[in-house]
Amino acid sequence: MKIARVIGNVWSTKKKEGIHALRLLLVEPLKKDLTPEGGVIVAADDEVGAGGGEIVLLPQGSPAMTAV
Repeated sequence: MKIARVIGNVWSTKKKEGIHALRLLLVEPLKKDLTPEGGVIVAADDEVGAGGGEIVLLPQGSPAMTAV
């Protein structure tokens, strides 16, 4: 798992059938001291309702694929 800060939303006019209800967020990975690690990731938010500036956990690998 990684920690990240929400920095924006992704707007899409079309999405794959299985993810049409998910919100897509732009997140910036963070180091342990909460400084930016570099790069930006698109993350799916199903139930949390995370907003701009909030710190979130990013599951990776198998847990991330089964979460949707």
